[in-house]
Parts: sequence; C-alpha cells; structure tokens
Amino acid sequence: MTQKALTLLELLTVIAILLLLAALSLPALRAARYRGHDAVCISNMRQILMAVGMYRSDYHQEFPKMLNRVLPYVRTQTIFHCPVDKEGGIAVTKEIERIPQLSYYYVGMYTLFPEFLTYAPPLDPNHGVIACVWHPISNWNSWSPFTAPFVRRGLLDGSVQTVRKRKPTPDELDPREPDNEAGNGCFNGWILFTNAPCPLEYCRHPDCFD
Repeated sequence: MTQKALTLLELLTVIAILLLLAALSLPALRAARYRGHDAVCISNMRQILMAVGMYRSDYHQEFPKMLNRVLPYVRTQTIFHCPVDKEGGIAVTKEIERIPQLSYYYVGMYTLFPEFLTYAPPLDPNHGVIACVWHPISNWNSWSPFTAPFVRRGLLDGSVQTVRKRKPTPDELDPREPDNEAGNGCFNGWILFTNAPCPLEYCRHPDCFD
C-alpha cells in the first residue's frame, strides 16, 4: 500500500503551524530564561553586600571608596556581572575599577560620596549600597535602563529590593533645564540608592551641573 505524499499546500500549512507554535513559545522561553538570570543577579548582589560588610568590619565601618577594594573578600569576580546585562558592563566604571564586565553601580562611584554619607543615612538609614538597572524585565526591554522607572537596590542591611524610582521634585531638577528630568547628575545618582528627598545642599551642589 503506497502512502500519499503531502501536497504543496499541505506542506506549507504544516510549516505555517510550526512557525506559529514557535512564535507563541518564544516569549515564554525568554521569560523563563530571564527569571533564571534574575535569581543569579540577586545572589550576586547579596554576595557583594556581604563583601562590603566584611570590608567595613575590618576598616572601622568605613565604606570602601571603590568597589575593587572588596576583591579580597570574594571568591570570583563573576559576581560583579549581572547575566541580564546586554552591554557587557558599565563602560567607564569597569575600566576605573578594573573589574571586567562590572554591571553594578556602587554608591561610592555614583554619588558625591562624602556628602551622600552625610545627608542620606538620617533620611534613609537602610539606603542602597549597590544598584542594578536591568530589572525588572521592563527595564531590560527599555532603550535606556539607567533612566527606566525601576531600579534594584542592594541595601545596607544585606537585603535586595526592586523598587520604582520616584520622580524628581522641581527643587531636584537642574534649574537651567527644568523640563529635563534626567538633567541633574546628582539626583540621578541619589535616586539609584534611595527614594528619600534629596536635600538642596546635595541636589544643588555645584558639581551636579558640570
């Protein structure tokens, strides 16, 4: 008994169905892959926070000026890379810190650090120490994760939280560009690590607008 071959129309129909099924499954596979990477990022941040904590224990509760100061406290430098980071790390910072593919923003590098340590703790005792801009998935899909609405913070108590950044008040904007919400460099750094109000002494510092 001979088997009837598929006609061209039937073959095209089968191919179309397979392509449709593949297209429907891709978002689910992508989301599942993202969730796996998401868990790795949280683990990375907790390990970095532990390293910062050990450094502070050894240095009279002083924060390291740069993140590379905690390298002796970690087993591998891979924890400094978020697997969701599609840009291969923060271009400028990873060169300064000499940590390849460094994905995480450190409070010592992205704030006016001495001033931050003066003004932030009274307003937010559990402020952020490191930050990741690649989460949640809406940030990942954004054209500019740094200015996207959310940020993941590694906090002083060792916990990790993904929160919505609040918008700047008029006093926190660059007075020369009051319509540009991303124009004040000091506020952009401040908001990575805390949602507390940014004091005028900090957000209107002369170095904010250079």
